[in-house]
Amino acid sequence: MLLCLITLCVYILIAYFICVILLAFVSLPGSYLEKHGKKHSKKNYILAVIISSVAQTYLYLTYIAFVVHNAYSVIKPQRIESILVWGVAFLSSVLPIFFILKKHMLWEKETGNKDSMVTAFKITMIAAVAGFFIFTVNPSVVNIFWSHSFFKL
Repeated sequence: MLLCLITLCVYILIAYFICVILLAFVSLPGSYLEKHGKKHSKKNYILAVIISSVAQTYLYLTYIAFVVHNAYSVIKPQRIESILVWGVAFLSSVLPIFFILKKHMLWEKETGNKDSMVTAFKITMIAAVAGFFIFTVNPSVVNIFWSHSFFKL
């Protein structure tokens, strides 16, 4: 059990550093559209938010499916206290995106520039919290979007 908790805590650190890079990378098409479109209009901003949030949400929900899968694999065979494992799994699912969102909100506040990535991170944060509970309560939902055998619960 201790090894599982340590593993989930390590996921927080790894996910933060990897997600900073990967979420920024998948948001590039939306950011490019917003910054380098023919006009800096509200339409470009909304389209950039939609593109960025769909890409970020899909990528981040993949990480949450991985965390939920690992939590289920520890709880079932060992029959350990699940409340502690699910608490740490929730924190390891939500804390990385929360820290990334706060960092980008602070940057947006300091520079005074409205960025589509910040709005996309807010949408991804909401989807992360909802996705964690959906994947926990009904793990078969994971198989709809990720049909790989690794994520089948």
